[in-house]
Amino acid sequence: YEAINHFQENWNIDSSDFYSMFKQSFAKKSNLFFQNSYGFIEKAAQHFPFEVRAMFKNLYDNSIDLESRIKQFQHSSDELLPQLKTLIGKDNFSSQQDERTISVYLAFKYPDKYILYKSDYYENLCATTSIVKAKTGSKFVHLQVMVDEIVNSNILSSAEFEVEYRKHYPIQKWDDTLLKIQNILYVVYRDRKDNLIDQKLINILYSLGEKRAFDLYKVLDKLRKHIKIDSTSPQLVYGLRDDENIISITIGQRYCLSLKLMNKQWKWGFISSKKLNHWYQDYDGNPKAYYNYSADFLDLENQLDDILATSKKEFERVQTKSGYTKYNNRDFKKSAFDLEFRKDLFSIAFNTEKPADMTNSNTIQPLNQILYGAPGTGKTYKLKSDYFNQFSEKISLNIEKYYSELAINLTWWEVITIILLQNNNLKVKEIASHPLLKEKALLSKNNNVNQMIWAMLQRRTKDNCEFVKFEKREFPQIFSKNIDSIWSIDEKMVENEVPELFEIYLKIKNYQSEEKDEKRYVFTTFHQSMSYEDFIEGIKPIKNDDIDSNEISYDVVDGLFKLICNKAESDPENKYAIFIDEINRGNVSAIFGELITLLEDDKRLGAKNEIKVTLPYSKKEFGVPNNLYVIGTMNTADRSVEALDTALRRRFYFTEMQPNAELLSTITFSDVDLKSLLNTINHRIELLIDKNHQIGHAYFIDIENLEDLKLTFKNKIIPLL
Repeated sequence: YEAINHFQENWNIDSSDFYSMFKQSFAKKSNLFFQNSYGFIEKAAQHFPFEVRAMFKNLYDNSIDLESRIKQFQHSSDELLPQLKTLIGKDNFSSQQDERTISVYLAFKYPDKYILYKSDYYENLCATTSIVKAKTGSKFVHLQVMVDEIVNSNILSSAEFEVEYRKHYPIQKWDDTLLKIQNILYVVYRDRKDNLIDQKLINILYSLGEKRAFDLYKVLDKLRKHIKIDSTSPQLVYGLRDDENIISITIGQRYCLSLKLMNKQWKWGFISSKKLNHWYQDYDGNPKAYYNYSADFLDLENQLDDILATSKKEFERVQTKSGYTKYNNRDFKKSAFDLEFRKDLFSIAFNTEKPADMTNSNTIQPLNQILYGAPGTGKTYKLKSDYFNQFSEKISLNIEKYYSELAINLTWWEVITIILLQNNNLKVKEIASHPLLKEKALLSKNNNVNQMIWAMLQRRTKDNCEFVKFEKREFPQIFSKNIDSIWSIDEKMVENEVPELFEIYLKIKNYQSEEKDEKRYVFTTFHQSMSYEDFIEGIKPIKNDDIDSNEISYDVVDGLFKLICNKAESDPENKYAIFIDEINRGNVSAIFGELITLLEDDKRLGAKNEIKVTLPYSKKEFGVPNNLYVIGTMNTADRSVEALDTALRRRFYFTEMQPNAELLSTITFSDVDLKSLLNTINHRIELLIDKNHQIGHAYFIDIENLEDLKLTFKNKIIPLL
């Protein structure tokens, strides 16, 4: 109450000395903020008062949707962060404008409209009322909705309660109903210490920094899966000693993984079967192992297989409870297994949401994401440079995988041709048992594979074969059948008539495993003609192999999205993605149809609220797997985010990409400063129109001289304007 009244008395957003006013207004904040959260905003107000004033003006504008205001405040904070780091000379510095922090800003300004948010009280309230929690980033907004329901229900209308409450808290100039609710939540849940996240863990993660903390959990996830440990394994200790600045995983009596602050630098520690450099220590006893130290995470990554194998040996050797259990940190252990809890932990420590399972992750991203911004801000470039490689890897292509690839691109008769070239004189059932044929059958909708093989063989049987009576034969005629129904092939004719198949046969004959880039993603661009039938499934004309070649039939054909979903579902250990360029140019509601609901994290296959739908054409059940990422781009000059379909906006995380004039700072010629030029143009566009129609830096990135600049204006910039 005192803090709010003090703020109300001092806050003046138009003050000529914004920083002094800001400090005075929050002078009685006490412990309502995390130390790091207030540290950032206070420094930002000191060094960037104009920008921070604008941030608060937007946050306090109740005509704008609350969730949008919060995201904009966080985005603006993240934009200021690099400049602030440079000014104050601190690299280990985060904006951390999380939900709790922003709720304080709002409650101080509008105590009659907004409640103070704390994650433990919110989660306890959800548990008590059996209400499903919102995702990290939406919990404060959800709490506001719940609180509004409490207010509207008149639960607090008891005269007896009012009399008792006013003994402690006098009536204010402003309606303090929400603060009453806050106090009730505090009293009811204050003793539930098991729901409070350990501040020591938050502090040490914050000290590690976002990238290092992310790497720690990435290795921890791999360790957990490789050894197959669970939360009840007594051999493991999830250690945290903030007095010594160390966070560690111990198996039995041996450290397996750690991060420790040594001489003002964080050092990795990891177990292995060999010593890697001069900086190590021996472990006594068997199996022989060493504990290595390095400041470079790359050293650990290069030895990861050995680390996992050595840790597994240690886990299998030790069957008793570790002697270091006194260092076990409840929340560190919980974050190793409870992925939702881990998201909350990262949200508090770094004001960001991490992917739950980091085993196969390179960077941080939600399942559904749209990169949006003005033309030329590098949205598609970012997909190619930052995202594609997250869904690609070099694999060893053995013969089985090679068969899988061949089956996709070869027709039935071509598959049979290659099989008979490998093993001449086969019966139909022997052809059907070949691995290449099995791969083709897996991809096919045909329910009678043997009948298909018979049809393909007979159609391309030689005219002089007396044991085949099929009339409508096709070229090349390369098969023959004897009286015992054994099929053979004319190898010379294949070499002459279809040499490309003969080359495939020779490659298989002399096959050696090779490395290949495996892409686990597809890329498409939405346009006005894109339909549900193109994207999910539809009835399309096809030329079937099992009917006369002059006839056309119709079948249900899978679209791009359904195909990548099927691949992801059949390979749950890996991440898959569909990249949709210009997502706002298509009719998203029509293209996704009923599947728009299935995109939500908790509606995915295997999730808590999994949903499957029956598709209208194939009549088959379908769900979206939880290892498929849907990542789009949108050009705000075509359509603003606000104009997008509400169902789409609710299900996607939006990442703004703004023009980055800094990238042009090194390009100068004929006294033209491209950085200043772009900033000036965009400043005027934002004032006269809006920021959605700004010009991106990409239009200027390849300019080398004045003539290039003239052509860019003539052919690109002026047409846009």
